[in-house]
Amino acid sequence: MSAELNVAQVESRAECLMLMDNLVRHLNDEDDQTGWLMNGVPDGGPRIEMTPEQKEYYGQFVDDFEEMVNLFARIVRRVCFKTRYEPGGFC
Repeated sequence: MSAELNVAQVESRAECLMLMDNLVRHLNDEDDQTGWLMNGVPDGGPRIEMTPEQKEYYGQFVDDFEEMVNLFARIVRRVCFKTRYEPGGFC
């Protein structure tokens, strides 16, 4: 756990990481998922609600939070760009 962050901040960031992880896994793009798994949160399977074990698991990635948010943003921008002009695109 980072010394600069209090427990609530760490838990909040851990929850954000879990939500980003879930979204990336549901984008149905193998390249993006591979990039996320290689540079983001290691594969642990999709989750809906955080258990205490998951808080601890995601908490270990909090120190890399900014880097992972940037990676997540690049993935979302790429998916939005790919689907912008497709029928039914969501961006």
